Amino acid sequence: MNEADFDKAVRSERNKLRKLFRDSKIPAHKMKVFEPIIENVALMKVKLDELRDEIAHEDFMVEYDNGGGQKGIRENPKFKRYESFFKTFMIGMSRIIDELPDEISGSEAVKIEGLIPKTVLDQVREKSRGTA
Repeated sequence: MNEADFDKAVRSERNKLRKLFRDSKIPAHKMKVFEPIIENVALMKVKLDELRDEIAHEDFMVEYDNGGGQKGIRENPKFKRYESFFKTFMIGMSRIIDELPDEISGSEAVKIEGLIPKTVLDQVREKSRGTA
Protein backbone atom coordinates (compact mmCIF):
# COMPACT_ATOMS: atom_id res chain seq x y z
CA MET A 1 0.00 0.00 0.00
CA ASN A 2 1.49 3.33 -0.99
CA GLU A 3 1.60 6.28 1.40
CA ALA A 4 -1.42 8.07 -0.10
CA ASP A 5 -3.58 4.93 0.13
CA PHE A 6 -2.37 4.31 3.66
CA ASP A 7 -3.23 7.85 4.74
CA LYS A 8 -6.64 7.57 3.09
CA ALA A 9 -7.33 4.28 4.89
CA VAL A 10 -6.31 5.78 8.25
CA ARG A 11 -8.57 8.81 7.64
CA SER A 12 -11.43 6.47 6.79
CA GLU A 13 -10.98 4.46 10.00
CA ARG A 14 -10.61 7.65 12.05
CA ASN A 15 -13.83 9.02 10.56
CA LYS A 16 -15.68 5.78 11.39
CA LEU A 17 -14.60 6.06 15.02
CA ARG A 18 -15.46 9.76 15.23
CA LYS A 19 -18.88 9.08 13.75
CA LEU A 20 -19.45 6.35 16.31
CA PHE A 21 -18.75 8.87 19.07
CA ARG A 22 -20.95 11.54 17.46
CA ASP A 23 -23.82 9.08 16.95
CA SER A 24 -23.50 8.06 20.58
CA LYS A 25 -23.67 11.71 21.63
CA ILE A 26 -20.39 11.68 23.55
CA PRO A 27 -19.73 15.22 24.87
CA ALA A 28 -17.23 17.37 22.95
CA HIS A 29 -14.87 17.66 25.93
CA LYS A 30 -14.56 13.86 26.04
CA MET A 31 -14.01 13.75 22.28
CA LYS A 32 -10.97 16.01 22.69
CA VAL A 33 -9.53 13.64 25.26
CA PHE A 34 -10.19 10.62 23.04
CA GLU A 35 -8.80 12.14 19.86
CA PRO A 36 -5.26 10.70 20.35
CA ILE A 37 -6.72 7.29 21.13
CA ILE A 38 -8.92 7.45 18.03
CA GLU A 39 -5.96 8.50 15.89
CA ASN A 40 -3.76 5.65 17.14
CA VAL A 41 -6.49 3.01 16.97
CA ALA A 42 -7.27 4.04 13.38
CA LEU A 43 -3.60 3.78 12.40
CA MET A 44 -3.23 0.43 14.13
CA LYS A 45 -6.36 -0.94 12.40
CA VAL A 46 -4.85 -0.19 8.99
CA LYS A 47 -1.48 -1.64 10.03
CA LEU A 48 -3.19 -4.77 11.35
CA ASP A 49 -4.98 -5.22 8.05
CA GLU A 50 -1.64 -4.92 6.23
CA LEU A 51 0.08 -7.35 8.59
CA ARG A 52 -2.77 -9.84 8.36
CA ASP A 53 -2.58 -9.83 4.57
CA GLU A 54 1.19 -10.21 4.77
CA ILE A 55 1.10 -13.27 7.04
CA ALA A 56 -2.02 -14.92 5.68
CA HIS A 57 0.01 -17.40 3.64
CA GLU A 58 3.04 -17.62 5.92
CA ASP A 59 3.91 -20.68 7.96
CA PHE A 60 3.44 -20.31 11.70
CA MET A 61 6.79 -21.98 12.37
CA VAL A 62 9.97 -21.12 10.43
CA GLU A 63 13.45 -22.54 10.32
CA TYR A 64 16.33 -20.42 11.49
CA ASP A 65 20.10 -20.57 11.32
CA ASN A 66 21.99 -18.22 13.63
CA GLY A 67 25.35 -19.57 12.53
CA GLY A 68 27.76 -21.44 14.74
CA GLY A 69 25.60 -24.54 14.57
CA GLN A 70 22.51 -22.85 16.00
CA LYS A 71 19.67 -24.12 13.87
CA GLY A 72 16.12 -24.98 14.63
CA ILE A 73 12.49 -24.09 14.25
CA ARG A 74 10.82 -21.12 15.92
CA GLU A 75 7.59 -19.19 15.81
CA ASN A 76 7.46 -16.88 12.81
CA PRO A 77 8.43 -13.39 14.07
CA LYS A 78 5.74 -11.86 11.82
CA PHE A 79 3.07 -13.59 13.91
CA LYS A 80 4.58 -12.21 17.10
CA ARG A 81 4.55 -8.71 15.60
CA TYR A 82 0.90 -9.14 14.58
CA GLU A 83 -0.04 -10.44 18.03
CA SER A 84 1.68 -7.50 19.73
CA PHE A 85 -0.08 -4.97 17.48
CA PHE A 86 -3.41 -6.73 17.98
CA LYS A 87 -3.12 -6.63 21.79
CA THR A 88 -2.28 -2.93 21.76
CA PHE A 89 -5.11 -2.23 19.32
CA MET A 90 -7.58 -4.08 21.53
CA ILE A 91 -6.55 -2.05 24.57
CA GLY A 92 -7.35 1.13 22.63
CA MET A 93 -10.61 -0.29 21.30
CA SER A 94 -11.61 -1.41 24.79
CA ARG A 95 -11.07 2.12 26.06
CA ILE A 96 -13.22 3.49 23.25
CA ILE A 97 -15.96 0.89 23.74
CA ASP A 98 -16.00 1.61 27.48
CA GLU A 99 -17.05 5.19 26.70
CA LEU A 100 -19.92 4.19 24.43
CA PRO A 101 -23.41 3.81 25.88
CA ASP A 102 -24.36 0.30 27.03
CA GLU A 103 -27.36 0.19 24.73
CA ILE A 104 -26.80 0.80 21.05
CA SER A 105 -28.98 0.31 18.05
CA GLY A 106 -28.40 -2.49 15.57
CA SER A 107 -26.85 -0.15 13.01
CA GLU A 108 -24.33 1.12 15.57
CA ALA A 109 -23.44 -2.48 16.51
CA VAL A 110 -22.65 -3.20 12.85
CA LYS A 111 -20.41 -0.10 12.77
CA ILE A 112 -18.45 -1.35 15.79
CA GLU A 113 -18.01 -4.81 14.30
CA GLY A 114 -16.64 -3.25 11.10
CA LEU A 115 -13.93 -1.49 13.11
CA ILE A 116 -12.46 -4.64 14.61
CA PRO A 117 -10.02 -6.36 12.26
CA LYS A 118 -10.36 -10.00 11.44
CA THR A 119 -7.77 -12.21 13.02
CA VAL A 120 -5.54 -14.39 10.90
CA LEU A 121 -7.45 -17.39 12.23
CA ASP A 122 -10.75 -15.85 11.05
CA GLN A 123 -9.22 -15.27 7.64
CA VAL A 124 -8.00 -18.89 7.40
CA ARG A 125 -11.42 -20.16 8.47
CA GLU A 126 -13.14 -18.04 5.82
CA LYS A 127 -10.78 -19.37 3.14
CA SER A 128 -11.42 -22.96 4.18
CA ARG A 129 -15.18 -22.33 3.96
CA GLY A 130 -14.73 -20.57 0.62
CA THR A 131 -16.29 -17.30 1.84
CA ALA A 132 -13.19 -15.09 1.54
